This record gives sequence, C-alpha cells and structure tokens, in this order.
Amino acid sequence: MPKKLRNEPIYLASEILGFRDANYNPVITDERTGKRLDPNDIDDKIFIYKRQVDEWFLSRAVSLCSEKNNSFVVVMIATSYIEGVEQYRHGGLSNRKSKEYFLEGMRRIFRVQNVTDDQLSVLYKQLRCGLFHNGMSGDAVVLSHRFKINIEFSNRGTIDINPQLFLSDIIQDFEQYINDLTNLENTIMRNNFDCMFSVL
Repeated sequence: MPKKLRNEPIYLASEILGFRDANYNPVITDERTGKRLDPNDIDDKIFIYKRQVDEWFLSRAVSLCSEKNNSFVVVMIATSYIEGVEQYRHGGLSNRKSKEYFLEGMRRIFRVQNVTDDQLSVLYKQLRCGLFHNGMSGDAVVLSHRFKINIEFSNRGTIDINPQLFLSDIIQDFEQYINDLTNLENTIMRNNFDCMFSVL
C-alpha cells in the first residue's frame, strides 16, 4: 500500500514529495517537473504508483541482476509485486486471502501450465512464505541464471527459478497493468485501483 501524507514532507515515490499544509490540505509535487499532483485524481494516482513500483523496486532489482550473489534479493523484490498487484486488480486487501491472491497472480503472470494446485501451494509456502516470514526461501527453491525458463517444477522435486527471467515477466506484467489502467475503457480495473490506492 502507498505511503500516507503527514504534516512533515515524505516521499510518496522517487522525487514525488508530499505533505499536509497548515490547513491539513494535501500538497504533492513531482520534483522533476514541478507539477502539482492531485491525490484524488486517478491518473495522478496511477502516475505515483508507476514511479513508486518502477523506481523503488523493479529498477533496483534490474540493477541487482547484473551483479553476483543477488539472486535471492531479486526474487524477493519480484515476489513482493505479485500479491500487491492482485490487491489492486481485485480492489481489496488480501487479508485472509493471501495465498489465493498469490496463486492467482502466479497463474496469470507466469502462465504456469500442467501445474497442480498442490504444487502451487508448495510454491506459496516455499517461496512467498519462506522469503517473507523466514527471510529465506524453502529448500525446494533453487535459483540459477543457468535455468532456461522463468520457473519450473522439476521432476527432482525442486522449484527451479531463473531470477532474471522471473523478474522480466514481473516487469512485463507491471507495464501491461499500467497500460491497462490508463485505458479509460477499463472502468472496473480503474475503479478497483482507485478505491485501493490512496495517499490520504
């Protein structure tokens, strides 16, 4: 969820500064252009969200991909996107639906085929819960840039992930989501995002 405005200045995204003035009115400025942004305008919300996810997370992960020993943090950044974007797509928090949202996102983003619900449940536990509850994926998860595809449930019982390809699919999904959000014909998608994203 986005950062919330407060009395003292806070960055809502890279070089997008916001605060509440003496009358508690929101003041948000894109420091790159000097443009004032309206926290109630859906297109300004999309603009803030795009820069937040792109520059604070995904671009950082791309930079890390080019260096050694960063596979886990790259996959952690990429994995954090999945449940978050599903909340915006659904227009509701993932409270008590975390697993459902994560698995739905995995199926949609990675178009996993010939994979059972049980295998996806293992992925949820090993990858998502491992990284975010234990600080390390489970022992079934194997990361390597040598793997030929983004994610594969191997016949050895491992979940093989190529961090760079995994991240690439996440970025592609994010770019498509932003394109879809800016399309005025996608009213349900825009409304779901609008009700979830607020800096107020």
